[in-house]
Amino acid sequence: MYSIANALEIAYNLTMRFYVLALCFILPALVGCSAKQEASFFADATITGQQTEQAADALLASDPNGPIPAPELPPALVQAAASRPAPLAAQDNSRPLRYEISCHAPDAPELAAEFVNSSRLNRMQDIPVYTVTALEQRLRAALDDARNIMHAYGYYAGSVTGWIREPGDSGTEAQNAPGSQTGAPLGHNLQDEESGARDKATPSAPPDLEVIIQFSPGPQYTIGKTQIIRTDQADSRLILSEGAQPAQNGRLAATAPDQENPAPATLQAASDARLPRTLAAAGLESGKPALAADVLQAVNRITDIYHNNGYPFAEITATRYVLDNSTQQLEATIMVSPSEYVLMGRPALKDNIDSISQDYITYLQTWENGEPWNQEKIEEFRNALRSSGLFSDIGIEPGSIEPGRPGERTVLTSLTEAPFRTVGASVRYDTSFGPGLQSFWEHRNFTGNGDRLRLELSLWEELQDLTVHYRRPFILGRDVDFIALGEAIHQDTDAYRLEAAKLAGGLDWRVNRHWNVAAQGSVEGGWIKDPDETKKEYIMYGLPLSASFSSANSLLDATRGGRAMFSLAPYTGTYRGNFSILRSRLDLQRFIPLIGEDTLLLALRASMGFMEGADAPDVPPSVRFYCGGGGSVRGYEYQSL
Repeated sequence: MYSIANALEIAYNLTMRFYVLALCFILPALVGCSAKQEASFFADATITGQQTEQAADALLASDPNGPIPAPELPPALVQAAASRPAPLAAQDNSRPLRYEISCHAPDAPELAAEFVNSSRLNRMQDIPVYTVTALEQRLRAALDDARNIMHAYGYYAGSVTGWIREPGDSGTEAQNAPGSQTGAPLGHNLQDEESGARDKATPSAPPDLEVIIQFSPGPQYTIGKTQIIRTDQADSRLILSEGAQPAQNGRLAATAPDQENPAPATLQAASDARLPRTLAAAGLESGKPALAADVLQAVNRITDIYHNNGYPFAEITATRYVLDNSTQQLEATIMVSPSEYVLMGRPALKDNIDSISQDYITYLQTWENGEPWNQEKIEEFRNALRSSGLFSDIGIEPGSIEPGRPGERTVLTSLTEAPFRTVGASVRYDTSFGPGLQSFWEHRNFTGNGDRLRLELSLWEELQDLTVHYRRPFILGRDVDFIALGEAIHQDTDAYRLEAAKLAGGLDWRVNRHWNVAAQGSVEGGWIKDPDETKKEYIMYGLPLSASFSSANSLLDATRGGRAMFSLAPYTGTYRGNFSILRSRLDLQRFIPLIGEDTLLLALRASMGFMEGADAPDVPPSVRFYCGGGGSVRGYEYQSL
């Protein structure tokens, strides 16, 4: 009986356990089938959800294996969780967050300076940000900027880290910063020398958050082995198959070499000898820091050298850069397609221009026919056309083949005319003459040869002056112009009263970009009255000579350099009697920037002159030396000394 009772008890217990298990596991599955099934089930059920949970707890407690143990985390994960920084305090999303940037790069301060100046994180401080998540997105973008900056300065094995913290918090958030990649080859990690915080927030309001950027640049790579390979002398497919990148289109459209009109082999061989074979020949020496700007400048200089040595269609077709981590060097291979070798011929207009003669264009030519194509001389030709003021748009490219001249092409010039006439007027006030009116009229192509005619009229209370200037270019070559001047003047000053007319003409020779020499013949006559004498007529003839030198960086608004002008003028004529004199003058100017290029400038000026051959009272007053006025000795009236 005992055994049967035990068996019944065991069967009862098993039945109850099965019933409880059914309630715990089958019931939730049925409830999840549909909302309709769930409603009808709970309507008919006699056991509630709370009773089900209590039954499940009782079942687990009666399990002879004991309760299920709680899960345990690995010790390393527990330690990492304990060191995790406390989350940022909740921010008020109704107003923008103010943040400041701290950038640190003690080993490479140039990285920090460049990051602060150019990163998106700094440039976007004026754009409101309302959440920490949005600020983190800016940080991730800024880390990309930092990576590019490190590459640009030759740090290819460094790392950059960025994180956000509340002001005053000095924890180690960098280890858990979102987007950081420490130890990766130039990953998302950042740093700057103690350039300090850059805060664009309102000074009266402290920042809500601080963005920390930390650079760990590592070693700076240097320039290693470089080579420049011509595609017509090597198989470029091997280079391209090893990872070279196709280059962008060149400045000039490439064309197939001219096989029917080859240039002389001796000229081409001489030009080829001047072409670079390594980047060192283009200004990038081995062993120097691998700065991206220097590398790109050297690569761009390759095509300039080709274009200046007979290859106007040369272009870079592929580039390959390799980082050697064992030597910490950057190696480069540049593929160049030289294309056709070209000699420069005569300039030819693409479209006929009736108002400009072909002779005028030919006079501006800066090369000899038959010499290798030289882009620098082409640019000088372009500048000469531009400085004439006759053209608003200038295009120059190799033109058609010159018959009977091997390898030679015309220099095809496309010109768009600018307006030839200009008129202007202004109302001015001068400390020497008071209020006045100045006007002018100018024609820059008076006879179709680029000659310039200019009329100027000045009306002041003590001075009325009408001047006519004329310049005819290329009278004796490309650098010699004919100049002429006519002037009618009435002047009433404390020194004298004058009514006179003057004619002058001569040559102006541009020796080079610094020196200019001029020689003229002149005749001047009229009447002059000294304050203590009666009115006297005069006439005089002269041969003024002048030489000028300029190293100033601008003709009208110089900030560096200087100018010097020396004039020597013999005169002869009659005034009180016959007279002959030698008049000379030296003018000096010097411009010294003190703060920046155009912030604060020191301008120095000095003048010196002498006159020999006659006493001052025996020559017309207009030839004598006078001082005073705003352009001379300040504090004295104009021409009162």
